[in-house]
Amino acid sequence: MKWYYESNGQPHGPVDESELRQLIEDGKLLGDSLVWRQGMLDWTPLKDVNDFATRLKPAEPALPQHGNPSGSKTFDAPVPVASLDGSAPKTAPLQGQVSPEWEHLQEVGPLRAFFVSLREIALDPEGTFQNLARNRGWGVPLLFLAVAEVVGNILMALTLKQMPASASPTINLLKQALPADSGGMLVSSSAASLLMLPLAIALKAVLLHASFRFIGQSVHPFSTTFRTLCYSLGTGSMLWGIPLAAVSITTLAAESTASVAAFFLAALLIGFWSLWINLKALASAHEISLSRAIASLFVPPLIAFLATFLIFGGLAVVARN
Repeated sequence: MKWYYESNGQPHGPVDESELRQLIEDGKLLGDSLVWRQGMLDWTPLKDVNDFATRLKPAEPALPQHGNPSGSKTFDAPVPVASLDGSAPKTAPLQGQVSPEWEHLQEVGPLRAFFVSLREIALDPEGTFQNLARNRGWGVPLLFLAVAEVVGNILMALTLKQMPASASPTINLLKQALPADSGGMLVSSSAASLLMLPLAIALKAVLLHASFRFIGQSVHPFSTTFRTLCYSLGTGSMLWGIPLAAVSITTLAAESTASVAAFFLAALLIGFWSLWINLKALASAHEISLSRAIASLFVPPLIAFLATFLIFGGLAVVARN
């Protein structure tokens, strides 16, 4: 496990835990020296870290203030942290920094918090969920998912409404499932979805978290999986704005067949994008490699499919004999 430490008001690292312990033994790090590792929300004094508190020297002189009249420790430069896949270093969370922006809903306002969070999660899920508060409540991320699901359903309905009635069997089925031509039906179906949303996301999170614990070897609590899913799935729903834009442009500029092609290409794009967001977000939040995240996500459904195939195949063979 890699650690970063503060010395003379400057951040240093990463170093192994053994090296950090040696610095403590040598008296180079004191009780007020700040340390941080991936998974911690803030820089924390050594005296408050149980693993190191017993090794501290008794004398703890005050650190220089470096022109900070308040006496609080701040760093001018962020500490680099290696990403999960070993690529270029990213930035460690400074004190009080938690993402996504929706976590600061009351401070920045709902509209800004919502759209900034969408940008953060859609473009940089790994960096965003490195700084996720893993043990906070469920209400705030569930609210984000509910808002995104409602808006996403509206975007999907507006997209399907522009498609010709005989475009394809798939589009006709989607139109029947989400009645885009009836505002009342859309509202009622969205309300029904919202009522079932907490139970649906909780069940999905339970199954996924079990997979991440046993296959991914994650040590983080259930709230990590639940909160990450709310944000990543909500962002995926909002990606329906891409097919809406593609269909709107092609409908105005070309024939209906072009809008059908644009719809399926855009739908394929948001499908892969949503999958990428979920994998990167879950891997980062659970602090595991991307390969473990992929295995945790896909191995259980594959096992369930093979088990179902073998059971029904065996029953068919027995019935035939």
